[in-house]
Amino acid sequence: MDELGLPRFGRAIRRYKIHADAPTEGKVVNQYPEFAQTAKSIDDYRAAALELMLIWANAATASS
Repeated sequence: MDELGLPRFGRAIRRYKIHADAPTEGKVVNQYPEFAQTAKSIDDYRAAALELMLIWANAATASS
């Protein structure tokens, strides 16, 4: 990715069992139960979503 100059998120989405099980249960990350075991997986997606919103906000400001 770096060699191609493509942007990427600063925060990684780690692999957790809940991510593998969720589709078979018909769930997405915002439907995960908030337990100690799922907190890090939920936080990974929250951080990525926040980063994406900041990118969009900066792009909107730059184009105004």
